[in-house]
Amino acid sequence: MRTAVLSSACTALRGFLLTASVFLSVPLHAQTLAAAAPAFDVVSIRPHNSGTNAVEMDVENDTYSAVNVSLKMLLHQAYGIREDLISGIPRDMESARFDIKAKVLASDHQPGAMLNYRPMVVSFLRQRFHLQTHTELRTLPLYQLVVFKRQPKVEPFTGDVNSESGFNGDGRTAVAARNVPMDRVASYLADIVHRTVVNKTGLKGRYSFSLNWSPEDTRAAEPDAGPSIFTAVREQLGLSLKAAKGPVQVLVVDHVEQPTQN
Repeated sequence: MRTAVLSSACTALRGFLLTASVFLSVPLHAQTLAAAAPAFDVVSIRPHNSGTNAVEMDVENDTYSAVNVSLKMLLHQAYGIREDLISGIPRDMESARFDIKAKVLASDHQPGAMLNYRPMVVSFLRQRFHLQTHTELRTLPLYQLVVFKRQPKVEPFTGDVNSESGFNGDGRTAVAARNVPMDRVASYLADIVHRTVVNKTGLKGRYSFSLNWSPEDTRAAEPDAGPSIFTAVREQLGLSLKAAKGPVQVLVVDHVEQPTQN
């Protein structure tokens, strides 16, 4: 699984995580993540000082690498939680960037098998950054995904529910969904609108659809650009993102330090 070098750190992480979207709907279980999986055998962590926003992330066979990543990006990746739901990082660590190369020895890893990288990232964050965290529920703004005017336009998936499922697209202007339940649709939309989305559609089963929209920065520069994500969801899917408040799980950093030397 490989990602290209991107000019936007947020876009890079969105693309990387959507590639592994099966993990995104998993709740935060920090202790379980750290205890359940093996650690990398070799981890190199070096400061990155280019001053650019270009981020590169790669998980392939027995190797994990990340270039020009922040601690918050790593936490976002490791715990499957949006960056805006992470708090408590000291100011000096907020701005720090790192290059990371981690590897599992051949004797520990089956050739061709995909690394279960998330808990392994948690492991080296705890060992090398001395990371300590906890989770808590806070009442925050969110969106409820509801059916618009009782007329959903999404088509039920009629194939084998055990067949391939997920999202294909850039996550910024377009997506094609296949064989996905509404809970996963809500999780996908949350990453786009940068706010928790709760499935309140009442729609059961699995669905396939295409969705096209224009991001807010494009719409601000080009008045004739396509619809916003909110309009697109309403017009193309027959659903609506309704503003509300509710309990949201956040990740709180209790302690973290500059990483120990290699």
